[in-house]
Amino acid sequence: MNIVFSSHIENSQGGAQRCLLDLIKGIKDKYPQCNIYVIFPAEGDFIELLEPYISGYTIIKQPWWLVTSTPKKRIELFLRILKYSRKTLVYLKRIHPDIVVTNTITSPVVAIASKLGGYKHLWFIHEMPIHTGFYTFVLKEKIIMHLVDKTAYKILVVSDSAKNYYRRFITRKNRIQKIEVTVGINLNQFRKEKNPYLTMLFVGNFDTNKNQEEAINACKLLKERDIDFYLYLVGATEGNPYVEFIRKKIENSQLENMVSVEGFTNDIMIYYNKTDILLLCSATEAKPRVIIEAQKIGIPVIATDIDAHRELIKDGYNGILYKRGNVEEMADSIQRLNDDKLRIEMSENALTTMKGRYEINQFVDEFMKVGNLI
Repeated sequence: MNIVFSSHIENSQGGAQRCLLDLIKGIKDKYPQCNIYVIFPAEGDFIELLEPYISGYTIIKQPWWLVTSTPKKRIELFLRILKYSRKTLVYLKRIHPDIVVTNTITSPVVAIASKLGGYKHLWFIHEMPIHTGFYTFVLKEKIIMHLVDKTAYKILVVSDSAKNYYRRFITRKNRIQKIEVTVGINLNQFRKEKNPYLTMLFVGNFDTNKNQEEAINACKLLKERDIDFYLYLVGATEGNPYVEFIRKKIENSQLENMVSVEGFTNDIMIYYNKTDILLLCSATEAKPRVIIEAQKIGIPVIATDIDAHRELIKDGYNGILYKRGNVEEMADSIQRLNDDKLRIEMSENALTTMKGRYEINQFVDEFMKVGNLI
């Protein structure tokens, strides 16, 4: 049995890539007879992480139709997409896959190649990008989703909110299915040395959707209230203007001794080990992996009150939801969880919430059944 996956970026940063890593490791462990191949857009650390579990890989560029600003030369972009789709088709003909999986909605290269070759193609969508205000499709969303529909054997999404959003574009409603992903963390009350101050963690790409600025503004209020705290902002990449904006914001707010900007890491447990509370300020998410990770090790979460977060957080039980943009409400929520007793109670509730959920065997079997591979 041959399965071909594609990754839209070459590094392992981001929930979609970490989900793909877990899925490939799980398939290889449970179904060692499977031959797994991956198409990468460029050289990067993701190859090194996946190489022990795959039978082979290739590097083929995958131009995006999801961009930060609409390109002036759309025709040239689609000619590039077709160029690399043909190159991908040559590779697929060599592998003879039973199924091909595009692990994102950002690029159609592998989907088009699969359609041209008559291969069964599965879209695995982790994103709801149009809500962010940060990304946009090069064509109207309705047209993009029509193409997704026409190139899909099945469409997998990671949450009810994503399913409800995308299903209106799909001609056959049973073609789109929600799948319970896994995270490579065991359910465990994580024991760590007690911090002398409240320690918080914010994990994610630095951009206006994730909105690290809101966390900084809440920290300014906490400082004015004489609350001892420290915040780690993890996921910074060099050359990102928003990272520099956040660094300047920290400096101007005189928070250098209370907030630090950290680069991306493959060992997020280093930070979870120090953390009392996880923060998320997103405008939109499909299903944030970091919430599942945090709850599996008993860390309460403070997050924006959006559909995807409500699927994971019961307000006041295993975390706290606040209205995005209401910095004072966010600061109040953090101050509320500065109480050890309440935090421990929510930690235990988080573990209860995760019991029996997001397990690797369940994830792998669901995926294999959707692909009609078992």
